[in-house]
Amino acid sequence: MSDLLSLASRKRIYDHVEQHSGSHLREIGRRCGLPLGTALYHLDRLEAEGLLSVRRDGRYKRYFPSQGLGRKEKDLLSAYRHDVPRRIAHALLGSPAMTQRELCAALSVSRSTLSFHVNDLIRRGVLRRELGHRENRYALEDPTLTQQILDRFGASLAGPVPAATPIPVEA
Repeated sequence: MSDLLSLASRKRIYDHVEQHSGSHLREIGRRCGLPLGTALYHLDRLEAEGLLSVRRDGRYKRYFPSQGLGRKEKDLLSAYRHDVPRRIAHALLGSPAMTQRELCAALSVSRSTLSFHVNDLIRRGVLRRELGHRENRYALEDPTLTQQILDRFGASLAGPVPAATPIPVEA
């Protein structure tokens, strides 16, 4: 392993993925100051050697350290790398079950936007729909795990991706 991480750019990528689990290729390239092809080459090497694992998330490939995170944690991180699902989670941590109307008001999003994300989160097993007499309510499947993920990775989940200072390219 020490040989594999002896290149500065590869070590930088590995450290980034450890701190920002669930990042995708473009984000890793930007944050590490590397061209996409170079970042992809090193990510592929790290995956082939078993240091990183990859999960598909729609059109993204998300990268995780091979050790330390279970399937459910990776599912939550993949979901919360998107802004609206992360905001839904924060709202539901503050109020354990909310209607669509309440969530729309709390997040300032349209009903169609909320509906899209809520249905995706239900499909992923992150949310559950509780049938109500007048309106359905939505709740987190595992609020404790969601809180742990947001506490641990919250700083790496929010905000724009800053440009990094490029480092010399190594093959």
